[in-house]
Amino acid sequence: MKIKGLEIYGEPGQFAGSFNDDGTHAGFKLKPCPFCGSKDHLELCNTWTPYFWVECECGAEARLVDGDNDAVHKAATAEIAYGVYEKAVVGAVDAWNKRIGGVK
Repeated sequence: MKIKGLEIYGEPGQFAGSFNDDGTHAGFKLKPCPFCGSKDHLELCNTWTPYFWVECECGAEARLVDGDNDAVHKAATAEIAYGVYEKAVVGAVDAWNKRIGGVK
């Protein structure tokens, strides 16, 4: 899967990445905020590490805690590092979209 806005840079043993959400959330569909109901003020965020979260302007957020930064630094190729970031993005989106008790 190609994640729009995600770039991996560096060299083996020193990879890092960057991501910029242009408002399309890399093509992922995000459910409305469970607290304020907003659909228009959500952002998929990250630092240069494979740690992603979704946040709403009301302050609600869902984080992926384990982005496996060590795996990125040990990656032999940019493709392997990309896979670690990809897994972290999907985890953050899944965490945001998870609703308890079947609430849609």
